[in-house]
Amino acid sequence: MKILRYKKTILGLTILFVLLVLSFMYPLYGPKDFNKVSLLYDDNGKVIGRPPYPPSFQHPFGIDRNGQDIFLMMISGAKYTLLMAAGVTFLRVFIGGMFGIIFSLWLRRLLHIVKDFLLVFHLIPPIILTYLSFTRQLITKRLFIWFYYIR
Repeated sequence: MKILRYKKTILGLTILFVLLVLSFMYPLYGPKDFNKVSLLYDDNGKVIGRPPYPPSFQHPFGIDRNGQDIFLMMISGAKYTLLMAAGVTFLRVFIGGMFGIIFSLWLRRLLHIVKDFLLVFHLIPPIILTYLSFTRQLITKRLFIWFYYIR
């Protein structure tokens, strides 16, 4: 089997698959309040701390200021991130394939124009395009501030 030679790929896919399964199973088996911790007490019952807490053996990523375990919140929300990434990847491949078929079979005369235009998107990392598309409000605010300082 050739696929067994790609050990790093198999390891990465296994980690992502386990994370996705844990994320979907979390609402069924995980605590609803993400193991909320309000105060820490010592053996005598005296308060020794309040959230946020640094990472520890019991809470690998620590506790946020609301007292919720960050690791459990990450597990719970991983399904949204992973499914969104898979959806964006699928749409990119599908839309790119459709454009490729259309321009290579029916619109050959326009291919050189479109090729030059789309070359820009090979140079801009997709993460920047995704960031820009999801943060329109931030961009508008930043442009406003930029124009304010220019005058």
